[in-house]
Amino acid sequence: GPLWVQALANGGAFVVVVDRRTWFGGIEQWGENILGIYQGMIQNPGVDKQRVFLFASSAETQYLSELLSTQSGLWKGVMLLNPSVLLDLSKLPPTQSIPKCLISLGALEGRNEQLKRYKAEAINHGMPVEYLAHEGATHWLQAKPAVRERTDAMLHFVLEN
Repeated sequence: GPLWVQALANGGAFVVVVDRRTWFGGIEQWGENILGIYQGMIQNPGVDKQRVFLFASSAETQYLSELLSTQSGLWKGVMLLNPSVLLDLSKLPPTQSIPKCLISLGALEGRNEQLKRYKAEAINHGMPVEYLAHEGATHWLQAKPAVRERTDAMLHFVLEN
């Protein structure tokens, strides 16, 4: 898997990756799959359900946003990798806790101003947001410095907070 999966596992985190046969095949059940895994995972006494982080990549971010509209209180934090959409802050449930958010994407996508505005709006909704726009990278991070920067940010986000 990606460098960050192994790095988080080596740091003591349980890492679960939902795999699909094809990128878009079954993506509509993303939220159901995540909740099923979550329910099974929290049965393990070694899992602290107060420290569960959720990540989504690219097109999955739409489904993460939908899941948070009803289940935001389950997650300590969410990570959006190369998001196709940002979380719809207006749909966050007011009665549940709001997770913190890490966004990581390539700077060449040209979304820096959008992310600055989003971060300011998120603060008004009670969601702390960190974002990284990796220099020289597009939608898919391939350059080693960008991959290392993302991995370091994810390690800090999950293991040090």
